[in-house]
Amino acid sequence: MSNTLAPCPQCESINRVPIARSELETPLCGKCKNPLPIEHGVVEVSGSALQHLIDRSPLPILTDFWAPWCVPCRAFKPEFEKAANRFADQYVFTRLNTMEHALAADLYRIRTLPTLIVFRSGQEVERHFGAISADALASWLHSIATQKSAA
Repeated sequence: MSNTLAPCPQCESINRVPIARSELETPLCGKCKNPLPIEHGVVEVSGSALQHLIDRSPLPILTDFWAPWCVPCRAFKPEFEKAANRFADQYVFTRLNTMEHALAADLYRIRTLPTLIVFRSGQEVERHFGAISADALASWLHSIATQKSAA
């Protein structure tokens, strides 16, 4: 069964969540019992929750920086969710709403939407601008993994 990691928006503890189970019921934080913001294998994060995850996740994190008014962002959402289910054991898939978390968008120098950033071992390793298909996203993630193994 595929799992993902989800930081609690209340207490910031990191929870391992079975994706299939999160489709059936709202997962709760193991520490404070508050609901975890996860849907279709993708975790909605704030700027602080993203940073907490970047600092502590054993898996690379792929973050989709988006906004509700952005038509390409809305079109990309189902493709991102498909990839999240496909790569759940290899990446943590997160989304950050740049309208709600403008300071985080500034911190990560987001100028184009959607912007995808891969973080590994606390560092940004790769960035992609614009919406792509789930298959193109899979190819991009494979190329990043290939670069890592070649280094």
